[in-house]
Amino acid sequence: MAVLTGHSHYVMTAFFHPTEDIIVSSSLDESVRIWDYSELKKKYINYKGSKPPGELYGATDVSVRCILDQHDKSVNWADFHSTRRMVISSADDRTVKVYRYSETRAWELSTLRGHNHNVISCCFHPNNPDIVLSCSEDLSVKVWEYNSGKNLASHSTSTDRFWVVRPHPKENYFAAGSDGGLIIFKLESERIHSDLAFNLLFYLKKNELFVKEISTDKIKSLHGIAALGEREGLSNIPRSLYVNHFDKSTRTIILNYKTKDKISKYEIHSFSQSLQPIGEPKRGYGTCVFVGKDKVCTFDSRNLFLNDYSGLKRKAIPWTETENIQMIYPCTLGKVLVSTEAFLYLFDLTSRKVINSYRLRLGKLKRIVWSSNQSSFVAYSSAALIHSDREMKKIERYRSSEKIKSCIIFGECVVFSTPKHIKYTLGGEKTGVLNSDLGTTYLAYLRQNGLMTYFSRGGHVNTTKLNISEMKFKENLYKKQVADVSQLLRSGDIVGKACLQLLQEEGMPELALEFEKDQSAKFKLALLSGNIESALFAALQLKDKQCFLKLADYALKQGNAQIWEMALQKVLNYQKVSFLYQVTGNVNKLSKMVNLSKQKLKDSMHVFSNTIPLGNVEERIMLFANIGQIPLAYKMAVTYGYQTMAKALLEGLTKLENINKEILEDDFVEKCKKQKLIFPLRPVLPDSEYSTKNWPLVERPLAKPKQKEDETDKLLEMTEDKEIEFDEEEEQKEEKKEE
Repeated sequence: MAVLTGHSHYVMTAFFHPTEDIIVSSSLDESVRIWDYSELKKKYINYKGSKPPGELYGATDVSVRCILDQHDKSVNWADFHSTRRMVISSADDRTVKVYRYSETRAWELSTLRGHNHNVISCCFHPNNPDIVLSCSEDLSVKVWEYNSGKNLASHSTSTDRFWVVRPHPKENYFAAGSDGGLIIFKLESERIHSDLAFNLLFYLKKNELFVKEISTDKIKSLHGIAALGEREGLSNIPRSLYVNHFDKSTRTIILNYKTKDKISKYEIHSFSQSLQPIGEPKRGYGTCVFVGKDKVCTFDSRNLFLNDYSGLKRKAIPWTETENIQMIYPCTLGKVLVSTEAFLYLFDLTSRKVINSYRLRLGKLKRIVWSSNQSSFVAYSSAALIHSDREMKKIERYRSSEKIKSCIIFGECVVFSTPKHIKYTLGGEKTGVLNSDLGTTYLAYLRQNGLMTYFSRGGHVNTTKLNISEMKFKENLYKKQVADVSQLLRSGDIVGKACLQLLQEEGMPELALEFEKDQSAKFKLALLSGNIESALFAALQLKDKQCFLKLADYALKQGNAQIWEMALQKVLNYQKVSFLYQVTGNVNKLSKMVNLSKQKLKDSMHVFSNTIPLGNVEERIMLFANIGQIPLAYKMAVTYGYQTMAKALLEGLTKLENINKEILEDDFVEKCKKQKLIFPLRPVLPDSEYSTKNWPLVERPLAKPKQKEDETDKLLEMTEDKEIEFDEEEEQKEEKKEE
């Protein structure tokens, strides 16, 4: 399109302006030039042909607006400011120069000196127009305030020369490239300091105080905060903001600063309830927190100082612990939280003693955040947090795999943000993710409907909707609020196996049973919760032999004889069924079991064992005769006085060989009559209602037994005369295991 000529030596850099039609270039000819290519752009836009002729564009369409030749040696870098009409340049004369330009000319504003070698690269701070950065072959990166020419900060290496330094286009990051690699750094904290009180959110943004009404979401600017003395570049920026929660008649705010010389100072600003300023700010030295309606507390390494707002009435309270005080934080009325290198103390200013303490184990403590009702607080660092009540008796610790940026308290949960997520923790164990799309955020507050207000990295107040149903679900489980848990499950906001599993782990399987649809899982939950009726229904659906065996075992433990009987019948375990009829005195069903054993099962031993408790001698005589034990049958018939059957059996005995001749003797009958006959004990109430009802329990609800019995009867009616088909292969495997 065009070749721009004019430099007499190598051109080192060239950059377009982000909005204007100009270019800035730097050269080893010791000059910086600003080029205007607006005419070239117009011709290119107006030409409608498919291929422009070669002579359409040329160097004559690009003009030099101005030439900057203030450097004494080769210029290595030149760049525009993104929003102002300013240019910055660096050169081998070890200086950095800042210029302002107009439509026709440019002039120098400042020259920054301090590098000891060639200055290779430079740039403007994208958000703070008074700050510039530069890097040099003297192994350093420097930060300047160009109006005063002061060097605000510097970073040096031992061996690596720096070749380039550039800002991030949107975020508060800078990158510097050196012989050893790339470093990424920040110049100032991007955190927005805020505090929530009286349904108002107070926060600082770019040295200006704002307040947001929670109910209406309206934001109001109170006034600019005048820093302590003249603000110098990055110094005198507020480090914390606290609102006086104890004084409801006014809105009083503390701003804690740190100067460039690392001296802590504070300002106290008072406003009326209508947010009108009251008087002039009160100023003082040290870090300050509210401890009463009109009392504040400051400190040094070995003392706490109780002051009024004016600072005239000052009372010193000695610090008796061995470790020095590092920082103090707000607490409840008349108390203060004191942090040392390893411990956090709850200190009572009235009694002048430590009430409670715990070891931090956090690393460097960042901040302490209180809940809205002042019932608990969370102390957090970049790697971990500690949630405790106001008396520091209940302590919950949580260690994060990601860097913690901010925290708020929501009920029993701690909601915190990381560079990529918004998470929560409950009890230091249960965790979850609420959002993963917002990036780095600084949380302000969270409403009950899930509407969260937060600050972006640029300091903007934003609101987003979070799905907090899972968090509320776990919180209600943690507090054992069954009604709220059930309501959340019925609303449909909570779904999935994980929630049902959590119900089971928290000792609420009966609630999980209500919402479980899988019959196999439902059967297990029913057994865990002791709901035998639901377990029976699930077992009937599954038609699994092992389920009925487990059901019989649990039914026996609960004394539910009806379901135990039915489960044993389904798995064809008639021995245990017969035992049930014996212990309950159910003579009628025991007689039916004898007929079943003879006709269907054809199990002689089972018939014999059932006839003994019944006292059915005739059936036993016939059983012995049928299986070939005629002598035994004859002896039993004679002993019990069954003469007719004895005569019939005697005729059969004479035909047998190898018979005991003692049986055929005449006095055998007389000998048998002398024997004492053994008859089984008869049930006191045979075939009564007690033989068919479930066994009584020691502790049984009085309001629901009738309902449970009705449900059991219905299930038993549904399953009468219905056989369940089991897998034959599985039965064979079970039989082999039993053998």
